Amino acid sequence: MLRLEAVHSYYDKSHILQGVSLEIGEGETISLLGRNGVGKSTTMRTIMGLNPPRRGRIFFEEQDVTGVPPYRMATLGIGYVPENRQVFPRLSVMQNLRIGLDLRNLSEGEKQANLDAVYESFPRLKERADQVGSTLSGGEQQMLALARAIVTQPKLILLDEPTEGLMPAMVNEIEQIIRWMSEDLKIAILLVEQDYRLALRASARSYIMAKGRIVHSGGSAEVLADSETLHEHLGVA
Repeated sequence: MLRLEAVHSYYDKSHILQGVSLEIGEGETISLLGRNGVGKSTTMRTIMGLNPPRRGRIFFEEQDVTGVPPYRMATLGIGYVPENRQVFPRLSVMQNLRIGLDLRNLSEGEKQANLDAVYESFPRLKERADQVGSTLSGGEQQMLALARAIVTQPKLILLDEPTEGLMPAMVNEIEQIIRWMSEDLKIAILLVEQDYRLALRASARSYIMAKGRIVHSGGSAEVLADSETLHEHLGVA
């Protein structure tokens, strides 16, 4: 479904991604792990067209989408939930969701059906439909960011640090939502998450990054059992 081939990406003169290659199959959940600052979020921004690569190619469903702008990536079927969630703080929950719905060429009836389905899956958001984004808790904002991506009916979601700053109970809830998206909605997911155990539980395969490169890949269960690799690249005991 998604394939990166030797992608190089920069911020000004800083060479961040240095030949990153990875792939995600249809409906597959993949985790992208590594220490802070190794290029994980830049990988997602590069895929989404927010920081286009200077070298290398990106393919989505065998179509070359290298450098395609973010709005086009969204219409092709890629959702993006950034690290800081980026809900619109002065818009209501419903208005945030409508922005997602309006990305697709849907009838008003189809939009309402999608909205109703999301509210059924996220009843807390339905309760707060008229509440503005800035007044939601961190966990509720994360739910809204996820729901705003889901309502577009994406084929792939780029999910960056979904549990950052959340309380343990909410972390567990977000993990269940990730599983639901993968197993029930059949959405492919590229997951960046500092809680490596959660990421490895939720994913079938994993890539580990260091200094802008992929340095290890394999089945997530195998990576979880490889204490030497985890220690070397993630700094865990």
